Amino acid sequence: EIRAKKDNSDNKARMQLDRNMGMSMRNAHYLMPYNELSIKGKKAIGLVMLTNNVNKNKVIPLFTDKYEFDSFRADKKFRLLPMDFAKLADMKLPEGTNGFVINPGSASVSLPQTYIKKVMETVNKPKADTFK
Repeated sequence: EIRAKKDNSDNKARMQLDRNMGMSMRNAHYLMPYNELSIKGKKAIGLVMLTNNVNKNKVIPLFTDKYEFDSFRADKKFRLLPMDFAKLADMKLPEGTNGFVINPGSASVSLPQTYIKKVMETVNKPKADTFK
C-alpha cells in the first residue's frame, strides 16, 4: 500500500520499507534452478530463464526455499544451486537478461541486478572515521 500511493513516492515510510527490504534481501540465501548440459562433449550449466509478458525482459528465477521451487517447477530435471546476494551482484548475466525474480508464481519480487549492486555498494561503503 505504501508503494501504491504515487503522489507520496518519497515519503519516510517508503524509504524505511526499501531499507528493510534491501537488508533482508542482502542477508538471504537463494536457490537458483539449473540443468546440467553437454555441449560438444563438455559439461555446461543451463540456467532457467523467464520472460516478463509486460516488458519482455528476461529474468532468472530464484527461490527462497525448496517448497517454493517445488510449487513452481513443471520439470523434475532441474537442480538447485545455493546463491547468496553478493554472488548475484557479480554474476555475469546472459545477454538480454536484466536480473532475477524471487519466488515467481507467488510473491514474484523483481530484483534487477542494478538494484543488487546499489545495495552492495551501500552496505560496503567504509564508515567515516569519527576518531581522527
